[in-house]
Amino acid sequence: MPDISTVFHGAVYGETENGSVILDARTGKDKASGAGDAPSAVNEYAGLFGTSLGTIEAHRAVG
Repeated sequence: MPDISTVFHGAVYGETENGSVILDARTGKDKASGAGDAPSAVNEYAGLFGTSLGTIEAHRAVG
């Protein structure tokens, strides 16, 4: 069971002990796994990620 970080447009973003995961909100099936850290917020343009330095980075949305 992943620790959920955010949800957007039918995708659930979270972290498991094996890494990050993106799940289909309707079926619960994997859309992607091992995609790096899970974002804390996401929209159609970007995802926001906290860093180990205490800063926030924005990464362009893909897919």
